[in-house]
Amino acid sequence: MDKKLNIIVIEDEVVSCTKLTKILEPYGNCNEFYEGSKAIEFYDNFLQNGKRINLITLDIAMPVLDGIRTLEQLRTVEKNNNIGEKDAAKIIMVTSSFDKDQITACFEKGCNDYIIKPFDEEKLLDRLKNNNLV
Repeated sequence: MDKKLNIIVIEDEVVSCTKLTKILEPYGNCNEFYEGSKAIEFYDNFLQNGKRINLITLDIAMPVLDGIRTLEQLRTVEKNNNIGEKDAAKIIMVTSSFDKDQITACFEKGCNDYIIKPFDEEKLLDRLKNNNLV
């Protein structure tokens, strides 16, 4: 299988980050970040170099910059780089939060999907299919 997707995994838990990367690696090149601000900077540089990220997985509960604020800033980076909705990254929240207000906030800030931990490969791949990534 050709690696075709450019992927960012933002997850502060090493085990979850490793699991996500292991599942996603057959579908593309994964870039791991353990906190949001470094991922935002990477994404901005990536876009400025004319490249595209297809998928971002993002945890909500993270130190320094939480996932909802990270999500909001990622969408701002796209806007600042004139990336339209069609070319914007698909952002899938992968989190243990069942909080209805947090889930609503994620969709309001522009996430495309939401997976509650614990997750398995089948659930994640199903979401990739639903978002036309595989």
